[in-house]
Amino acid sequence: MYKISDKDYITVNKNGIFVGGKPATTYRGEEILFPKDIQNFFNDIQEESMLISDVHVLLSKTSGKSNQVGKPVGDKGNYLWSRVVLNGVPEGDFVCSNSFAVPRHVASDTLRWIRNNTDFRLKLLRTAKQEQR
Repeated sequence: MYKISDKDYITVNKNGIFVGGKPATTYRGEEILFPKDIQNFFNDIQEESMLISDVHVLLSKTSGKSNQVGKPVGDKGNYLWSRVVLNGVPEGDFVCSNSFAVPRHVASDTLRWIRNNTDFRLKLLRTAKQEQR
């Protein structure tokens, strides 16, 4: 199973927004914008798929193309990667969703994208489930 530090990514779940397991208002030194929207987007995502318990959002120096599955490093960069955690299933690989992003917008942009883009949401779900095999 692939792991990086939870200090390197944002975790969004029903309890809030976290970095390193602690409630967070900043990521990579910048304020996380639109926290209420982020929580509302997560609630919508979870309503669509109750299996999703967490969404992880990472800015990494590991390059990637849209919808590419990979194992990005935790080192700070501009490539946006995300993954979902399913209830009772170990964390899977990340999926790249953008080649340039800034810390203050990554959570709101990613959660909105997962909510609004069925194909991307299904890609995240399939990637998470693959780790179970």
